[in-house]
Amino acid sequence: MTYNIRGYVGKRDEIDLLFSDYQPTIMALQETNLNAKSNRMRLQGYQTVESKSTLRAGGRGLAIGVRKESGLSISEMCQTPHWMTASVSGLFNNGNKISLFVANLHMPHQTNRRKLAILGLTKYLRKLHSKKKNSKILLLGDFNKDTQRTLCLLNRIGIGLRRAVVYNSKGTRMNMGKMGRMIDHIAYSGFSNSPNYTKVLKSVDLSDHLPVVSEWKIDSLKTPIPSIKIDAEKIKNSGESFTSNNRFLILADQEMDPETLVNRINTSIWETSEELAVIKTDKKHSTVLSKETIQTIKKRRKVFRKVSKDVSFEKEYSELKEKAIQLCREDRRNNKKAEINKVSDLMLGKKSRELWSWLKRFSGRFKSSATDGPIFDKNKKLITDAEEKADTWATHFEGLAKDNTGNSRIAKKWKSLERTSEIYKECDIQLTWTEICAALKSTPNNKSPGFDGVPSEVWKLVQHEDVPNSPFAKIIHKLISGIWDTERIPKQMDPSVIIPIPKKGDMRDPNNFRGISLIPTLAKVVSKVIARRLCDIDNKYNILAKEQAGFRSREECVAQATTLYEVVRRRKISGLSTWVGFIDFAKAYDRVPHQALLCKIKNSGIGGKLYRMIEALYRSPKMCVRVGDKISKLVEYNCGVRQGCPASPLLFDIYINDLLDGIKGVKIPGMEAEISGLLFADDAVVLAESPAELQIALEKISAWSQKWEMEINQE
Repeated sequence: MTYNIRGYVGKRDEIDLLFSDYQPTIMALQETNLNAKSNRMRLQGYQTVESKSTLRAGGRGLAIGVRKESGLSISEMCQTPHWMTASVSGLFNNGNKISLFVANLHMPHQTNRRKLAILGLTKYLRKLHSKKKNSKILLLGDFNKDTQRTLCLLNRIGIGLRRAVVYNSKGTRMNMGKMGRMIDHIAYSGFSNSPNYTKVLKSVDLSDHLPVVSEWKIDSLKTPIPSIKIDAEKIKNSGESFTSNNRFLILADQEMDPETLVNRINTSIWETSEELAVIKTDKKHSTVLSKETIQTIKKRRKVFRKVSKDVSFEKEYSELKEKAIQLCREDRRNNKKAEINKVSDLMLGKKSRELWSWLKRFSGRFKSSATDGPIFDKNKKLITDAEEKADTWATHFEGLAKDNTGNSRIAKKWKSLERTSEIYKECDIQLTWTEICAALKSTPNNKSPGFDGVPSEVWKLVQHEDVPNSPFAKIIHKLISGIWDTERIPKQMDPSVIIPIPKKGDMRDPNNFRGISLIPTLAKVVSKVIARRLCDIDNKYNILAKEQAGFRSREECVAQATTLYEVVRRRKISGLSTWVGFIDFAKAYDRVPHQALLCKIKNSGIGGKLYRMIEALYRSPKMCVRVGDKISKLVEYNCGVRQGCPASPLLFDIYINDLLDGIKGVKIPGMEAEISGLLFADDAVVLAESPAELQIALEKISAWSQKWEMEINQE
């Protein structure tokens, strides 16, 4: 469908209704009149890319979209004030790929701009066609030319474009209630067949243009499986009806290895959730328009179609149009009141997560579509296909976790750096239900689940049981104890799902994104048990240097800043100069070699069962990337601490624990102790009494970095 809507903001509800009624698979809109300060266009049920209006350059705003339920995905390729292009791709049911390029044109009236628009579009389409000879191309929009002149333009472009012939109308532009010229067109190239039909929708009266639609006969597309989630709020209220379900009772009495058990548990969780109706699906089309308003709009459309044939219907049409406008305004006012009441309830109920979600939705300031756009691969080739984009993202993040030296997973390399240390007895204490419950209680709510889709609220249903009495508690105890005893992490609990989050700069460059990692929530619970044991051992035996404040209980960044200020101030009062060196490690968490980390853990006195559980976490970690509704292939996590793992912060602290060893530091007036520097996670400050001593300290830091394969940021 192509449609010049002559403004989007005041008509968005009716435009949503139009697309809900006709459901075009691919649509192109002209004259949206959305500028750079406008919120992003949000058409219900559609994934869109757009070109904002630039009035100085004569542009009025363009948009191209695909229906989400169709199974197609869209990526913006190029945009100018007067035309834009996008790549659309998907899969047929037989597994074959479908790919086409869509160009949306709004031809300017001014002669000079028109010439530039035609020249730019022609050059672009010819270049696109020369790269892919058999590529399917759709060119649609407001050509501002009648049929004959449009055919001349298509011939001039020279890529075999054919105009889809309209049989039910002589025009697409209404002029004083009468049909005018045919200036909106659909053209195509590279298709094996002509469209079944092309027609003008004569009953749609949102602007002085009429929509044009074409239909092609193609094989069935592979449509996405509807997204379903476990409702975290409803699961909290399910209580005993969930934890005492017979599915878990049966599993608790069966003997099986943890790998099989975790698969059976996840299946049972989803089946039980469906049985108890705590599953939520993506919201279907919703509108602020009331039934009366929708009926009035549809009646107005019917009368509008009659007006061009019989002027006696003009009065009835005018009355219906005015009534529809008033009803739409009233519906929007009512919706605004409802939204205000909703946000008031969220504020009074202290539901911060839902409040922020409401604010982002209501303001429209979000970048959710940025990650689903085209990206450059490592060879600077622009990737637009959905499947290829997911794999390109996976390759990018695999590169960040790449073992550049080849030493990360070679134990022999680090064997010589191990030293004999007494193992703390707490490392081999038997795992208890109390520890599991403590880990569950400290696991936060309202967090996105990992690969299995099970939110933490499911496991937390049993956190207040003193002993595992319910069938669900028994099966959790059985599974985690089995993992602890076998010292192996089941494969289903291992993969991390990486979500690219845009930072700033060119959104086609993967380097301008950061990744957040989602790990299965049960894996988080196991990691929490490990992290709490490490924390208890540190609190009792002080295995971490006193200069380190990062990720430690009762420590904070402000205290470190205050300490630095106080040291410099006291020395200044005593007439002593202080030389300070600030150290920043480049991508510190991604650079930690796995076997070097395990070596450091051993050297700190962590051994036995606890060490082997940490070793299991780093035995063969994997990750994948989620872009839109696509999941990439699994790739290796060969270097760096596991992102999103609760144990990773403490493990990183252990890794850099000896960074300041051997550094002289400075004396603090009024105190006997000396301080060599301060640490807060991967940020380090080195103190010295003279430039020469600071140079020596920095050389020692550099030597440590080379020894343990960390890179100091030189920028």
